[in-house]
Amino acid sequence: MMLFVADLVYVCGGFDGSVRHTSMERYDPTIDQWTMLASMSTGREGAGLVVANDMLYCIGGYDGLNLLNSAERYDPNTGQWTLIASMSTRRSGEFIVRALLCTHFLISAQLY
Repeated sequence: MMLFVADLVYVCGGFDGSVRHTSMERYDPTIDQWTMLASMSTGREGAGLVVANDMLYCIGGYDGLNLLNSAERYDPNTGQWTLIASMSTRRSGEFIVRALLCTHFLISAQLY
């Protein structure tokens, strides 16, 4: 999952062919450098990544065994992930998450 925020690129989770990653990295194009950030509690691929109210949210995905309904919030000020309320439906694959008015989410999903 990749997200652009204030001229920075955030990438978290993903699958390398054997492991679903918990890691998150940030790319700063002004200095051409990647920085490792705090890891999520759950390895995810195919999750949604969105920013709202200056926080990053990683939502849903697949952990290698199950579709996920869990979600985590990253606070760039503290550098910590926090589990938040789970969705009622498990989602993974190609779904789009957009922040609306920085307070509400619109989620459209293709369920598997």
